[in-house]
Amino acid sequence: MIIGDGLIANAFADYHTNNRVIIFASGVSNSLQTKRKEFNREKKFLKEALDFVSTIVYFSSTICYDKNKEKYINHKRKMENLIFKKSKQLLIIRLPQIIGNGGNENTLINFIVNKIKNDEEINVYDGVERSLVDVDDLKHIVDYILNKKITGMFTLNHIELVKIEDLVRLISKHLKKEAKIKLVPGEKFPMYDNDPIINEALDNLNIKSTDYTKKLIKKYIK
Repeated sequence: MIIGDGLIANAFADYHTNNRVIIFASGVSNSLQTKRKEFNREKKFLKEALDFVSTIVYFSSTICYDKNKEKYINHKRKMENLIFKKSKQLLIIRLPQIIGNGGNENTLINFIVNKIKNDEEINVYDGVERSLVDVDDLKHIVDYILNKKITGMFTLNHIELVKIEDLVRLISKHLKKEAKIKLVPGEKFPMYDNDPIINEALDNLNIKSTDYTKKLIKKYIK
């Protein structure tokens, strides 16, 4: 069963008729969201999903420290706690930014692409790193963990870490249009390793870090 629509829901389409697993794809995806009604909407749908006697798969965030995203972070942690209180059949995956066809227009990638295409200056946090995850790879990772009948909360911090400045240059090169980059001071947060089951899945699925970001840009950015 799938609750929600959009980028993640589309990737997990083959779970529509699976009554043993609920893919919860109706969460707040914009990390800059501050509206209480959007957070309450997710909470309502999540509570309804937890009434089913099924394994619930919930997608949370690796963001921990960003003051600009404090309301979003607090909301995600509350939803994690709600799931732990209500269900023993759970799989929570904390994720960096997901990339695929469609999805949230407020993502870092869409922001960079639009700035480059519109010939606008881009403020880039100096030395700060980010990581992208292909939604198709996310699907395979979840399949792998579910097939092993492992439950709990696990963190996928990164497949390949890339400085934002380098990410902008990769996208600029792909679009064949020069980016106007302005380096600004940015707060650097600690980057932790993935949980062991995540690394095991990456190894078994042959998902490699080398040129991972470059391949995703080529795959998804038009």
